[in-house]
Amino acid sequence: MPDRLDDLTSALSRLDDDGNRVFPVDDVRHAIPLIVLMNGLDLAAQTEGVQQLVLETLLAAGLDLEAADGAEPDEVVEALATWYRANPVSPAVLEEIRRAFEGSTDGPSKAAQALLGTEQKAGVLGGGERPAGTIPAALGRIQTVTQRNKK
Repeated sequence: MPDRLDDLTSALSRLDDDGNRVFPVDDVRHAIPLIVLMNGLDLAAQTEGVQQLVLETLLAAGLDLEAADGAEPDEVVEALATWYRANPVSPAVLEEIRRAFEGSTDGPSKAAQALLGTEQKAGVLGGGERPAGTIPAALGRIQTVTQRNKK
């Protein structure tokens, strides 16, 4: 993963032919907490500036940091996902993040994939339609138990 993050850092710091940043600094700063938190990176291993960005994002997302210590990770992820949906990362920056993680065997976490729009759909046939004549698994189990009880 460190190589991909180095590649991502280089890509997001890229300059155009005139020497200007391709991606505005504020857009990149907005994406950094998403990258750190959704990929489960060790926050203590990050620079003080990155730690501050993450802290500011958690507070902006309305997380009570003392309560978040005991919160389930899914609750924290959902709060961040909700906040990032309301305050989306620049599409151009998201595209660079996608490119950095493409082909990865250990790529972004499921939460990051959901925020990046690259998650695999769950459910019937990967999000498709249920085949005609079939019933949901839970109903099938109830039907089986009911038939056993009749005997």
